[in-house]
Amino acid sequence: MIVCKNCGNNYEGNFCPSCGQRYIDKRFTLKDSIAWLFASVFNLERGFLPTTIQLITKPGVTIRNYLSGITIPYAHPFRFVFIWSTVSAILTVYLGIFDESTAAITQTTSEDLNYSAQQQEFMARYNEFIKNYLAFVTMGMIPITSFFTYLLFKKKGFNYAENLVMQAYATGSSVVIGLPVIILYYFLDDPNLFTLIIMLLSLVVVTRVYKLFFKVNVFQAFIKYILSIILTYLTFIILLTMIIVGAVFIYKALGLGLPFGIEAPAPQ
Repeated sequence: MIVCKNCGNNYEGNFCPSCGQRYIDKRFTLKDSIAWLFASVFNLERGFLPTTIQLITKPGVTIRNYLSGITIPYAHPFRFVFIWSTVSAILTVYLGIFDESTAAITQTTSEDLNYSAQQQEFMARYNEFIKNYLAFVTMGMIPITSFFTYLLFKKKGFNYAENLVMQAYATGSSVVIGLPVIILYYFLDDPNLFTLIIMLLSLVVVTRVYKLFFKVNVFQAFIKYILSIILTYLTFIILLTMIIVGAVFIYKALGLGLPFGIEAPAPQ
């Protein structure tokens, strides 16, 4: 019989049934601390790496299992996508890939649309904002996309919350598949080609998830994926604009200047 060190309850086993305290009969070591750190951050005890592999090999079955209540073998969908999005964001920003890719896209867009100096400045600040919060931007897209997949696949009978879980796993899977491309970036040495490959990989991965999860044909999955992405980005831009305008209004009303590092235009 074991006496719980936390609540004093008598029990048998590895965990106290009263408070959940784990039975530990040895001193803390550096090895244990490192193991527990990785277990808590990456949730390895809940199958983080196996979840990654299963979502790549059989995403439809994996997501349906999770939604059916079989959650123990799998990492939580939002922890899953957050960890992989953070890893991807760190590599993309640290290696300078984000700056080079956005600079190439911005330059091409500016030349084609003949942007003014103020428009180019706005794009630069917009890209800087996305760069600073890249992982959170990826996460922020999920609720929006989930809403549109809920509408587009409504006949399949999945509610919004179930679409949210599916989209989190789908997004995380596409991020994982894109990680090797980040490593190969220096061999590509072409920001536009890199962006194209990442977009195509995401297209293939998420279309496959939609096909297997919703049990539709490839054409339906592809078309509805494209529609959901277009609607998501339009919604994101509108929401972001509303947030910026609202913040500017509030800051000015409170006499705090301008938010997000925005500078007032110089007097002519």
